[in-house]
Amino acid sequence: MSALPKFRYYPAATEATIEEGPVDCIVCEKEREYVYTGPVFHEEELDNQICPWCIADGSAQEKFSAMFNPIADFASSNADDIEPVSMSHNRLGEWENVSQSIVEEIAYRTPGILCWQEAQWFFCCNDAAVYLGPMGTAELKKHGPAAYQAIRQSIEPSMMDESAVEEWMSGLSAENSPTAYLFQCAKCKAFGGFSDCD
Repeated sequence: MSALPKFRYYPAATEATIEEGPVDCIVCEKEREYVYTGPVFHEEELDNQICPWCIADGSAQEKFSAMFNPIADFASSNADDIEPVSMSHNRLGEWENVSQSIVEEIAYRTPGILCWQEAQWFFCCNDAAVYLGPMGTAELKKHGPAAYQAIRQSIEPSMMDESAVEEWMSGLSAENSPTAYLFQCAKCKAFGGFSDCD
């Protein structure tokens, strides 16, 4: 049995979106012990047909132009272009410069985030942050006040008044709606993320 690949920006992917197979992978055409069960953005139906190794090495993107996190629209269409790309979702609400290679790793070689609406990715220190997973209020508080505040600050003030924000934050659930999605910068350790509902 081959060791599962490691995803530096989403280390918990092996528990969240990768399940025991077997699967006849449509990319490498091998029978594999594990199958990817997360989102795939493609015009064809590719769900539950790709092994995690073909995500990690870029084969799924090369063969099918499969995208797993829909952030590549921010990037240049030229795969050889490694100029910095402006990405949103910085902890300060500003734009971060992130290299094309990092954008491509998140979009094409990192398993997708399972969320209620469209996934976002948090960027900090000119890099993609590590996705820690879906969180409820209790899980957020275990990560400390900074994690809780990062999600709270991600809520647009124009969307809710103060009492509605407090109700939203107290009602967060890892399994049910609404849910928080927490990230942490590997460099400065700042938290970031977003929350959404069904």
